[in-house]
Amino acid sequence: MKLGRFGAVLAIAALYSLPVPAERLPDGGITAHGVADVLLRKGFTAEVRTDNQGDPIVNSAASGAKFTVFFFGCNHTPRCESIQFFAGYQRKGVSLEAINKWNRENRYARAYLSKDGRHPDVEMDLYVDKGFTTELLEGYLDLWTLIMGDFQSHIGW
Repeated sequence: MKLGRFGAVLAIAALYSLPVPAERLPDGGITAHGVADVLLRKGFTAEVRTDNQGDPIVNSAASGAKFTVFFFGCNHTPRCESIQFFAGYQRKGVSLEAINKWNRENRYARAYLSKDGRHPDVEMDLYVDKGFTTELLEGYLDLWTLIMGDFQSHIGW
């Protein structure tokens, strides 16, 4: 059976509209480019960089604010065994009581005041070494964006 040009375009479009199947990550964790790929696939920005210690970081944004994904347990390899989503807010006047209330009422992330006690930060850690998939990362990214929005409301940002 011969497909016309229109039929071929429809067939290709159908392939691209299919959901991306979950990809099981190899033991040893995820790479910065793997995280960036998931972010981009979900419509976020993603800028892969390196921190002062030579470990990768990925900068992105959601809920009207920037966030960073830090990588831990890389052992001088591209794959890292854990990641941390982090957002810091330049919002003065958030009390320690407000931060403690957030931590009591929210399960998946923790908040604290910056070292100088002036700005609220929130973060969420993930262990991605064994049995982790891109589908799980997508789910945690959805959770992270909800956390960011809730935290912003909580601190009046």
